[in-house]
Amino acid sequence: MRPYRGLTFWNIAENEPDGDDHMWVVLTDPCDGNPSQVLAVRLNSIKPWTRRVIVRLEPLRDHPNISKPTFANFKLCRRKTASYIQAKLENGESIQKPNMRADVLARIIRGALESGDLAMEDATYLVEREAIHARTRSSGGAA
Repeated sequence: MRPYRGLTFWNIAENEPDGDDHMWVVLTDPCDGNPSQVLAVRLNSIKPWTRRVIVRLEPLRDHPNISKPTFANFKLCRRKTASYIQAKLENGESIQKPNMRADVLARIIRGALESGDLAMEDATYLVEREAIHARTRSSGGAA
């Protein structure tokens, strides 16, 4: 299963460089490159010491697997190869969850671009991928 825009997955692998036991949201469809990449953001629970929340996700209302106030951690937005995520899902190191609703995904993407927390190349990549997504939708093609 190839990752796609709006896919959510729970990373359960131990010793993961970007942290284990967290939910991730894929923000872009895979690019047509070698390697094919997607941009994904990690979701974190809001803690008393959380300093900055740009996009807050409400328990159950915004996603059925969010059980407490959560935020999109744009400092942990990462480009990953599609094959890396696909392998994690296939070997059980990550578990696919229901897709993120389009309106919530749009809030997350808008927040990512407004946050100032993305690396310049990731922000540029996200803007380019959003433009392709918008063109594909307006022409009636698959996104």
